[in-house]
Formats: sequence, structure tokens, C-alpha cells
Amino acid sequence: MDGRIILVCRRSVSEVPARILAEYVQIIEMSLVAEHALRGTHMLLVLTPGTLERCVEPNDSLRNVLKDAQQNNTRLLALLSNQFDPSDRVRYAADLLTTAELLRLDYANWEQTLQALQRAFGVNVQLPPLSAEQRTQLNAQEWFERALRLPADDLDGKLAAYAEALRLHPNFAAAYARRSGAHLAKGDVEACLADCETALRLEPSLAEAHHNRALALAKQGRYAEALESYTAALRFDSRNTRAYLNRGVARANMGDLDGAIEDYTAALSLNPKLAEAYFNRSLAHSQRDNFEAAMQDYAQAIALNLNAPQAAEPADITATIAYLERLLQRFPDHPRAEQLRQEIARLRGLAIDQ
Repeated sequence: MDGRIILVCRRSVSEVPARILAEYVQIIEMSLVAEHALRGTHMLLVLTPGTLERCVEPNDSLRNVLKDAQQNNTRLLALLSNQFDPSDRVRYAADLLTTAELLRLDYANWEQTLQALQRAFGVNVQLPPLSAEQRTQLNAQEWFERALRLPADDLDGKLAAYAEALRLHPNFAAAYARRSGAHLAKGDVEACLADCETALRLEPSLAEAHHNRALALAKQGRYAEALESYTAALRFDSRNTRAYLNRGVARANMGDLDGAIEDYTAALSLNPKLAEAYFNRSLAHSQRDNFEAAMQDYAQAIALNLNAPQAAEPADITATIAYLERLLQRFPDHPRAEQLRQEIARLRGLAIDQ
């Protein structure tokens, strides 16, 4: 029985090289099938910056694909772009890529990449050259990945790299979506919204653009519109933990505490280690006068190192103290009120140590 070659990528960061690769992979696969030389399933994984980050979430779609491949003894070939940080394999997917064969994905030397791919499958077929447009798009992808690789606080560097990617490839929807996040991080809500609108005009199903649009609208207090955009993001990426979490915040701001709790619970079903979701759900429970549920979720958040000394920001600790003080004012005579007072004292100690 003939086998098959499956090309896998994280579309939001690898769609351009994967789309171009698909044409060549199909030719290689057809050649192997014609010679009855393709046995079993072979998976090609495109690794660019950002590909593996969500694999730490237990229910991430890519994680599940790689886990199934591992369990079925599928041959896995990982194509590493020049900007991919090899340490990401250990940081995000150490248990998933132990048997992967590593190949270099070099956009500037595409022919060498194809030669290595052919050697990996033991074939030597005539492959068409890249078109001028494809070469330009791969050059744009290189700039896009440089932006992804830059430190999170180098927003000017990221914006410059995204701008170059878009100069080369004006219809690069993923670059608009990512640049919108950089604009938002700099506080430029209008620029963020403009990039989201362009991204969605080019690719209406781009979940990241819907999500960033929702974040920007929420910053403007336009919670009803934000809610629609979060819902759109989840329609196209139903495992987006952050979209559930942030939609929960929007619902809470609109007074829909039951809806907020439902969204926080959905986020936790996807990532049970998300301390922020436990904390937010605790807050929602307290607003519904459910002290026991509020304290239970708060304890889970603390157990997951929310406000740990090595990680907490002073503003986060201050906000947590304010929340607990409100909870204490609401339930001053509760049997566990003394526990709240002790926790407030602990957090004040952390704030002093900062």
C-alpha cells in the first residue's frame, strides 16, 4: 500500500513557506508513488519562530497532531527556518520532537533546501524553479520572522521588520495581524485597528486579526464590539485559550458574570495551568457573592504561582491586594475571613520585597 506525505505548519506564522513548499512536496510524493517507493506516513513540519509556543497547552491542535504522529510511529521531518530558535524545541515541545529528522529551511538558498528534501526521500526529480513572486514572498517571510524573533520589548525593531515584509509582500495578511499586536503594545490603538481591518480584508478567517481587533476595541471600552470580534476569533480558532480568557473579561465588564465564568472555564479546559483564568473566575464568583468558589479559584491561582516573588509585577500585587480587600469588606464575618487577612499581609510583604 502506498504511503503519503503530510505537510504541517502553524498557519499564523508559516503559511507562506508552507504554501510554496506544498507544490514541491506534491511532485516528490507523486514521483515516489509512481515508483511504488512510498511506504507509510511521512510528516513534514515547518518550524518558524512562534510555531511551537502554544504546544505547551495540553489541547493545542498542533500538539495533538504531533502527539498522534508520535504514537503512530510516523516519520517526522522538521524543516527549521534560519530564524527558528532551536531551544524552542526543548522549551515548548521536548516530548514531541525526540525522533524528528532535522532539515534546514533556507529561503535565500531554496534550491539547497529542495535538494536536502529530495535526499531525505531518496529521489531525484526535476523540480520547477521559484517564480520571481515566490522569491519575493520568501524574502518577506524572512523579514516577518526577524520581527517574530526580536525581544518582546523591541517594538520599534518589530515594526520596522514588519514594514519591510509588507513592502515586499503587500498582501501578507499574517504580517498585518502581527504588526497590529506591536502597535497595540505601543498604545497605538488606531494603528492596530487599521492593520486588523487590512488583515481581515485579505484573509477574513485570520483568528489573530480578529483577536487583536477585539483587544483594541476593549481598550476603547467598546465591549459589545469586542465581544463580537472575540467570538469571531474563536470561530476560526476554537482552541484559542487567550480569546476565551479575554472574552470572559469583556463579558464581565458588560455585567454578564455567568458568561464570563463560562469563558474562564473554557480557557481552563484548554489550559488547566492558566493562573490568570483562575484569578479572573475568582473575581467573577466574588461578584456573584459566591465566597467559597471565589476562594477556591484564588487558591488555585496562587498554587500556580500567581504573584510569585520571582515573577510578579508590583502593579499585579497591588491589584490582587485591592481585590482581596474588597472580598474581605463584602464578607467580613465569614469563617475564612482571617485567612483573607493573612493572605493580604503575605502579599504586602511581597510588595515590600520588590
